Amino acid sequence: MYQLIIADDEPTIRNGLSQLIPTFSLPLTLAGTAADGRSALTLIERVRPDLMLIDINMPYLNGLELVERALSAVPRSKTIIISGYDQFEYARRALQLGVFDYLLKPINRAVLASTLADALRSLDHRQAELSKLSALSDVPESADPLEHALRHIHSHFTDPALSLSGLAEQMHVSNAYLSRGVKQRTGENFSDYLTRLRMEQAIALLSAPGPVMIYDVAERVGYSSQHYFCRIFKEYTGKTPSEFRKEIREKSPRST
Repeated sequence: MYQLIIADDEPTIRNGLSQLIPTFSLPLTLAGTAADGRSALTLIERVRPDLMLIDINMPYLNGLELVERALSAVPRSKTIIISGYDQFEYARRALQLGVFDYLLKPINRAVLASTLADALRSLDHRQAELSKLSALSDVPESADPLEHALRHIHSHFTDPALSLSGLAEQMHVSNAYLSRGVKQRTGENFSDYLTRLRMEQAIALLSAPGPVMIYDVAERVGYSSQHYFCRIFKEYTGKTPSEFRKEIREKSPRST
């Protein structure tokens, strides 16, 4: 079961969500609620939730400030912002912070259920990837530089500066040793492995509901050039990011 927290300063919405979400029959446990940004941050640091429903307009810390402050405590959590403000700047900042989705009040029951299910699928996918990575070797990380390097790649693949030579220098091994080791462990060379991780993350971001800008996706998966990202994405999927997103949304119509 995944843990969920709800932060909203309106008791009616906070209590309503607390009662509504269990009816969706999703693998979620409500780990706590908060009525303001400060108490929400304390709750997040204590619980370390997997999923967070956060109102954008709260006392002490607003939703976006809360997400920014909470990133160090729960870098892999999925956050869904709920807001009464249909403003591009709020949505843009939410995307920059890696928010999973941005829902407008009044919240549609079907949309909420679908969004939570999407977030859980994303969490399941990440857990599966981590499990595959852990299965690459039974040797403890500290005793195996290749295992440590693979974990580093998986944790930092969104860093535009990540490179074979830079990682080899950090691991105090040669480029050839690291290149050969990555190939042996993953069946792919360093560049292909890195590209696959980035493309799978891009696919997840583009498949998520809500507003999404191609340049934001490019930056969030490790590409400083949107043009280069689009070229690599098309080579990987056979479609441009815009074509892929349009196809996904046509296949999965959302209620409004």
